[in-house]
Amino acid sequence: MIRMRTLPAIALIGLLAGRVPGVTAPSCYAAWQKQNATPFIVFATVFNEQGFALPGAEVRLRRAGETKYRWQVRSDRSGEFAMRVPPGGEYELSISAKGYQPIAQNVDARQTNRVDLTLHMVPASKQKKDEKPAKDKPAGEKPPEEKRE
Repeated sequence: MIRMRTLPAIALIGLLAGRVPGVTAPSCYAAWQKQNATPFIVFATVFNEQGFALPGAEVRLRRAGETKYRWQVRSDRSGEFAMRVPPGGEYELSISAKGYQPIAQNVDARQTNRVDLTLHMVPASKQKKDEKPAKDKPAGEKPPEEKRE
C-alpha cells in the first residue's frame, strides 16, 4: 500500500525521469541539463626542440572568431595542461613560451568530447630584430653553372 507521504516523491521522480506519460519535465530541468553537459576537454603536452617536456608554457584559448581569450593556463612541470570548455564549438589555441616561437592551433569541439595534442615548440632566432642577417653572396649574383661532359 502506498502512503500519501510517498506519492509526491514518486511523482517527482517520475517527472524528472520522464516516465510519467502525458507529463513533461519542467523547462528548468532542460536548461539545467544543457548547462551541466559534459565539458569538452583539451589536453596537451608541450615539448621543446630536444623533445623534453617544456614547463611554464602559457596557453590561452578562445572561441573561433573572438578577440578576447576566455581561458588561460600554464603547462605543469611535465609539460602537460588540460582545459575544460563548453562543447559544440570551434576554438583557437595559442601557446607561447620565453625563447620559443608562438604556436596557434585550431580545435574542433563538435565531433568528440576530448582532444589530445602533442605540441613541439620551435626556438626563436637569436638575432635581434634590428640586425640584418649576414649574407654570403649578393642577392643578384647567381651561382656558377656546372659543366657537363
